[in-house]
Amino acid sequence: MPSKLQESASLSLLHSTSWTLVHVVLFSLAALAVKSLNQYVPVSGQIFFRSAVAVAIVVATSRGAVLSSLVGEEKKLLFLRGVLGFIGLFGAFYSFTILPIAIAMTIIGTTPLFVMVFGAVALGEKIKPDMIVYGLGVAVSIFFVVQPESVSVADYEDVSLIGVAMAFMSSIAAALAFTTVRAVVQKVGVQAVVFWFAGVCLVGSLIFDGFPSYVTDIPTHALFLLVALCVLGVTSDLAKTQAYKFGVAWYVSLLSVLSVAVSGLLAWMFIGQTISVAQWIGILFMAAAIHRSRGR
Repeated sequence: MPSKLQESASLSLLHSTSWTLVHVVLFSLAALAVKSLNQYVPVSGQIFFRSAVAVAIVVATSRGAVLSSLVGEEKKLLFLRGVLGFIGLFGAFYSFTILPIAIAMTIIGTTPLFVMVFGAVALGEKIKPDMIVYGLGVAVSIFFVVQPESVSVADYEDVSLIGVAMAFMSSIAAALAFTTVRAVVQKVGVQAVVFWFAGVCLVGSLIFDGFPSYVTDIPTHALFLLVALCVLGVTSDLAKTQAYKFGVAWYVSLLSVLSVAVSGLLAWMFIGQTISVAQWIGILFMAAAIHRSRGR
C-alpha cells in the first residue's frame, strides 16, 4: 500500500510539473507578443481581447461545464477567483508603471510564499521551513533576472509607497486566487475555472477602459501579434489550471515563476535582448531553488 501511495504521489508530481512547464513556455511566448504589442494596444486592450477569446473558446468547447458552473454550488468561489485574479492583474500592471521593474517584480514574486500560507490554512497543505527559504530565494533571484544592465542607486530613490502597496496587493490577491483554483478545480473542471477568470477580466477591462475600438486602426502585423497573444494566453491559462488539479498550490505557483527567466531567455534568443552576468546568475539561482523545492 505505501508503494502505491508513493507511486500516486510521484505521478501527481509529474503531471503538475509537466503542465506547469507547458504554461511557463506558452506564457513566456505570450510575453514576447505583449512586448511587441505595447506600442499599438495598451495593456487594458490586451486584457480585453485575451479574455474575450478565452471566453469564446471555452464556451465553444465546454459549454456543458460552463453552464453547470453558472448554477452550481461553487459559483461564488469561482466568481471570487475571477475577482481576485483581476485585482492581481490590475495591481501588477499599476505597480509596473510607478515602480522600478526589478522592485515590482520582486514583490510580486513573493506570491508563492503567500500561497504557502493560504494553502496551509484553507487546504491543509503542509509548510516546511526549507520551502519558505526556497520561496524567498526565488523572489530574490527575480530582482537580478529583471534588473536592467545599467542601474544606479538613484534609480531606487523615492520609491512610491503606493506602488509597493499595489505590488503587495497584487501578490496577495494572486495567491488567494491560486488557492481558490486548487480548492475548486477538481469539482468543476479546468474549463469552468478559466471561463470565470476570463469573464470577470473581460467585464473589468470594459469598466475601466471601455471597448477598445482603436483596434481597427492598428497595422496588420500587430493584429497577428494580438491573435497570437490571445491564443497563447488562453492555452497557458488552461495548462496552469490543469496543473492545479494534480499539484499542491504552492509548488505550481513557485514553478510558474520560471516564466520570468524563460521570457528573458526567449527575448535574448529571438529579439536580440541582452542578458547581463547578474541576470544569468539570477536565472541559475532561480532554477536551482525551484529544483531543490521539487517534491518537498
